[in-house]
Amino acid sequence: TGGAAWKPWLIVNVGSGVSMLKVDQQQTVEHGEVSTYKRVGGTPLGGGTFLALGCLITGAHTHRELMELAERGKSEAVDKLVGDIYGDDYRGLGLSANTVASSMGKLVNPEARAAARPEDLAAALLQMVSGNLAQLARLTAQQEGCKTIVFTGSFLHQNHLAQRRIVSAIRYWSNRESVALFMRHEGYVGAVGALAMSSLRR
Repeated sequence: TGGAAWKPWLIVNVGSGVSMLKVDQQQTVEHGEVSTYKRVGGTPLGGGTFLALGCLITGAHTHRELMELAERGKSEAVDKLVGDIYGDDYRGLGLSANTVASSMGKLVNPEARAAARPEDLAAALLQMVSGNLAQLARLTAQQEGCKTIVFTGSFLHQNHLAQRRIVSAIRYWSNRESVALFMRHEGYVGAVGALAMSSLRR
């Protein structure tokens, strides 16, 4: 982490939807140095989107079933990649051949739709949601002057596949200037924050 972990941070809370908060700090007379925060962005494409669309297109019934499918799937089987269009890396724009050009873009072909496996659909959907989230988080962090991006929320609970894809996307699009971190006990963050705020108000 080093210097990159100094505030301001961007906190990305991924539940059904996504909220992004900028966390900074200020000096106060009564409490010394305290954190301040404000909402700076978000997106309705979050965990609820993944679950609802995933169940519709794969026949799965639960988040766990979807994740099991995604872990066995290959998103590149249904995603259209830069390499599918140009045959290789697009060096002029700095895009590698395995960069997703169009999520599920291969499925415009009726034959590809008929042959699509639920596992590949789940993997591509997870890639779409995670990649979109990482891209928006990176752009918001850049706009707000944040190099450390902290991800939390129920969608990421033990979701190592999404975490790996988010880290990879953040590193790629930021040229390794941004750091992606994940809460270990994300389910308790709201409760701990409420407790901390109540102690400040006493």
